Amino acid sequence: TMSILLKEQVLMVKKSQETEPLRVSINSYADSRKPRTTENENNIKEIKRLKGEIKEKIRRIEIQASEIKQMEDEKIHLLESNRLAEQSLLSECKLNEKLEIEISTLRHELDRNRILADDIKRKHV
Repeated sequence: TMSILLKEQVLMVKKSQETEPLRVSINSYADSRKPRTTENENNIKEIKRLKGEIKEKIRRIEIQASEIKQMEDEKIHLLESNRLAEQSLLSECKLNEKLEIEISTLRHELDRNRILADDIKRKHV
């Protein structure tokens, strides 16, 4: 029985020697994963921070785009106002030209009427 016990102990030691490197390997793997977990957590935090920054930048860009759109709308309104003012000025210019022609015609008639009046005065005198 002593030899059986001895054989069993030898077998246990052999098994222990076989499994010990595996246990050490598993433990060292677990240890090596701990920093990676921390690194992963840090990476996740960094990704969340960057996502927050990106969201903020997108929000600012959307605000700027809205302001640009508003300025473009104002520009279109001003261009339309300028076009209408230009049309109005053109109409006034055409009217002024017509009035100048009419004034010139009336002056010409006035001069003719004065000459006729002077002729009539001379004939009556």
